This record gives sequence, C-alpha cells and structure tokens, in this order.
Amino acid sequence: MHLPAALDDYTGGQRRQDVSAVTLGDGMRALNRRMPGIAFRILDETDSLREHIRIWVDGQEQADLSVKVSPEAEVHVMLALSGG
Repeated sequence: MHLPAALDDYTGGQRRQDVSAVTLGDGMRALNRRMPGIAFRILDETDSLREHIRIWVDGQEQADLSVKVSPEAEVHVMLALSGG
C-alpha cells in the first residue's frame, strides 16, 4: 500500500506498507492495527472513505471497501486536490 506524505506522522515516513488482506477494508483494518489511528485519517465514522481521500487499486479508483484485492495488488491512497 502506498500512502501520502500527509500520513507520515503515522508511518514514520515509510510511505510503502506491505499489508495482507482479502478486501480493501481488511487492508485498512490491518494498517490501523500496525499504526493505530491511521484509519481515522482515511475513513470516517461510518467506515466510508473520507471526502478528500481517493484509493486506487491496480490503476482503478475504488470507493467500495468490500472490493477484493489480490496479494500482488498495488494500492495507492491519495489525497484529493482542491483549491482555486
């Protein structure tokens, strides 16, 4: 899983994290077990992606945390850009 610099406080600057999971949601929970609190920066109180977060699995944007991920999947967590 590739994580943005904005989460460096949780990752210690290690932006690539190997996580074993069947679904994207399982991956988020595994990541949170390793780095407590990081899931709250990615998911809201209803366990949905926060408005400013985008996740890409093997080049396809995904918003459904129940989507299955293969052991070789490339998962990128990105912050949506905004401004004017």
